[in-house]
Amino acid sequence: MFYHPRFRTESGEFFVSVRHILKGSVFAGGSDMRQAVLVGAPNCGKSSLFRLLTGKHVRVGNRAGVTVEALTARVAGSDWLLTDLPGLRTLTPQSEDERVTVDFLHANRPDLVLAVCDATCFAAQYPLLCEMNRALFPAVPTVLVLNFCDELERVPSVERLSALSRVPFLPLSARSGAGIERVRTLFDAEAEPPKAENLSRALLAPLSEAVGPIRGRRSRTVAAWDRALLRPAVGFPLFFLLMAAVLWLVFGPLGTLLSDGFSALCLVPLSALFGRIPAAAWVRSLLTDGILGGVGAILGFFPRLLLLFLIQTFLEQSGYLSRAARLFDPLFRRFGLRGDAVTPLLLGFGCSVPAVLCTRGMRDGCARRRCACYLPAVACSARIPLCLTVAEAFFGQNGWWVCALLWVLSGVIFLLFCALDARLSRVKAVPRSHSDALPLLRLPSVSDLLGAVFEQLAHFFSRAGGPILLTSVGVWGLSHFRFGQVGMVSVDQSMLAVLGGFLAPLFRPFGCGDWRIVSALLCGIGAKEATLSVLGVLLGEGTPTGIGAALSASGILSARSALSLMVFYLFYFPCAATLVVQPRPRRLLLPLLFAYAAAVVVYWV
Repeated sequence: MFYHPRFRTESGEFFVSVRHILKGSVFAGGSDMRQAVLVGAPNCGKSSLFRLLTGKHVRVGNRAGVTVEALTARVAGSDWLLTDLPGLRTLTPQSEDERVTVDFLHANRPDLVLAVCDATCFAAQYPLLCEMNRALFPAVPTVLVLNFCDELERVPSVERLSALSRVPFLPLSARSGAGIERVRTLFDAEAEPPKAENLSRALLAPLSEAVGPIRGRRSRTVAAWDRALLRPAVGFPLFFLLMAAVLWLVFGPLGTLLSDGFSALCLVPLSALFGRIPAAAWVRSLLTDGILGGVGAILGFFPRLLLLFLIQTFLEQSGYLSRAARLFDPLFRRFGLRGDAVTPLLLGFGCSVPAVLCTRGMRDGCARRRCACYLPAVACSARIPLCLTVAEAFFGQNGWWVCALLWVLSGVIFLLFCALDARLSRVKAVPRSHSDALPLLRLPSVSDLLGAVFEQLAHFFSRAGGPILLTSVGVWGLSHFRFGQVGMVSVDQSMLAVLGGFLAPLFRPFGCGDWRIVSALLCGIGAKEATLSVLGVLLGEGTPTGIGAALSASGILSARSALSLMVFYLFYFPCAATLVVQPRPRRLLLPLLFAYAAAVVVYWV
């Protein structure tokens, strides 16, 4: 069940290298457009610059590992293709995203390199850019883009910097867009490319003096916050207070009020409208019970998801998650992980797919694979609708407390799975290292913040919308028709009732032997968002409140079986999209057995 780490590491890295080399070579050979690349250290603002130049919205964040693969798009209004490469910390790649950058630059010779440097830590990042220039793109026209110049005491003199290094320097603030027009002139049709001059490490001292320091007051403020956040006596209580606030906002009275208001304003009028359509009874049933009953059950949680993604994105873009990773590093090493697993763990509470992809930025290969394998044990946002509906129906005003505790429990179980894996595989962790510079604490720009939030919402609903719609319509058909019989039948005589009843004995040990619950859990394997939708279709309800009331009134579940259902639902199979990106999907047996055993224990104890 547990891998041999050396074989997995070497073979996995080999195939990743081949895939990205072939991808880059095919791309380079199949286009007549000129090619530019963005390179630099993590957190220097490459993705923000990519968005400004191409108009393509990409995920940005104030932490390492946001970009995990090469992203290519056309520079707006030009004949240039621009590629955003993951950040490098060293020329020897220690993570999958770093290998993407090295392999791409070895396989391609770009026409222009934009070396992006964070001006607030110029002295730390410039030597790395010099090494990258010498080893990966020598004799290639290079422009050094100084980002975050708005945080310096003064805007650096471009003429002085360019004269010192013989490489063009361009000041920029990617957050506000100041200076972007000068960068765009590089891609004008009549613009002459800069000369191919290499960056010189010997010029670090005079260039650092020319760039200048961070604004004094801001520098002192950031240093004070860093000292506080990285001190365990302050950092740990603050982290847990923040997480408690997030759980209260998403699951508590505010989230309930917003969801109920959204349902009352949008979903209830739609249901009444569909019910008055002059059509055959089966058409009205399809619209109200099938389509609206399924899709509406998820749309009712739109306000809660908006709150969750907004808070999560703010913490990510502010730079706080990087400090949380540094703070938790000693603790996480006890569980076979490193501090950089904090970011995938917190992202996992939003969606398992980007969380698993985020692990590609982890530098310890064994910890990376371990984290990716067991991240689906973390309760993602797709599980919120069913759990919160059931909890509020059977535990009333205390329902959100039950959900919050289960969400915390899922994080603890994830750590225990990783610790068990580390103990059985007996792989020694890499030496502890804090060489990575922390990004400055920054207030995210409103455009980046809202753009990232709506991107996550769009991804969530676009990924879930199709499966939910198809599943809802399919379940409606299976629950209203029967083989060998013409016309609609009652739900308990339908094909779905027969299938659910056949499998129901497997779920009776934890009190969930009703065929409707079984059918919903089976449909949830394809997409977790579909579970509540299927229940809505089978119960004839189109809102979360209505589904909860129907579950409580029908006697399908008791309080004990409701709690065991939530426990099983949190830990059984992940969705199909997560299975696609997981490196070791065969390791599902341990979480599945745990889910079943935990549900039985909760029900009978």
